[in-house]
Amino acid sequence: MLPPMNTRLFSLALLAVGVISHTAFAGPTWPEGPEAGALPGTSQHVNTAGPVAMIFGTLGGPSPAPISARGITGDFQDMYLIKIVDPIIFMASTDPNFGGFSDFDTQLFLFTGPDHPDGPGLGMFANDESPGAAGGESRIDNNVNDGSFPPTLTANVHYFLAISGFDSDPGSVDGAIFNQANALERSGPDGLGGLAQINGWLNNGDFGDYVIALAGVEAQTLCPYSDFNNDGITDTADLGILLAQFGAPGGGPTDLNFDGVVDTADLGILLDSFGVICP
Repeated sequence: MLPPMNTRLFSLALLAVGVISHTAFAGPTWPEGPEAGALPGTSQHVNTAGPVAMIFGTLGGPSPAPISARGITGDFQDMYLIKIVDPIIFMASTDPNFGGFSDFDTQLFLFTGPDHPDGPGLGMFANDESPGAAGGESRIDNNVNDGSFPPTLTANVHYFLAISGFDSDPGSVDGAIFNQANALERSGPDGLGGLAQINGWLNNGDFGDYVIALAGVEAQTLCPYSDFNNDGITDTADLGILLAQFGAPGGGPTDLNFDGVVDTADLGILLDSFGVICP
């Protein structure tokens, strides 16, 4: 969550500029704003043009957010829709050794996007601590190091990139998606819930400011999830499609938050995108 034009946002912007000037990552930065959601249906779409070098934002925690209040429902996860154009060099990191930053103990996760052949919201990669990072920062790429089966990234396909604080882990209807027994492991979806779509988060976690350095990534080029008829805009036609499914079991495109039912939560997500034209 990023309050508009506050000093925290300004500081992050300066930090991002400074990091870019000292790394080889090319492309613009993407500031979180006004707030990235925690699930695919409420994710923030990175719509800037061309390659993306960094995403910077804040997990606000509880509001107000004294350190002693951790565990209260609040802003503990952010999710972004990105396009991976080069799986070989793909990387996302908050580790300063790789151009990132955080002032809290982060975790990073990657999930399949809307145009992935296996469907959206499936776990791909996860990491808690990047080896050599001094402050619990994270890094994911196209590999695993824990013996789990490594998923295959597909070029020019969209993915959901999520960040959380330590111990805030993604879950599905079957349980935790990743089994991160060792904080240093880069893991595939080897948890009990690893074969199902993300539908929530297990536990709240740490929170603070972050910069995610990226490689092999471009801005997303998809329409919002709520453009059900693929005509380039979320409008009354899409609203009619959702209302026709209202109250029905989920699993289809109108279950925008993947919670198993088409209800007011999905309606709210659609209304947030109402009138949005594809980039």
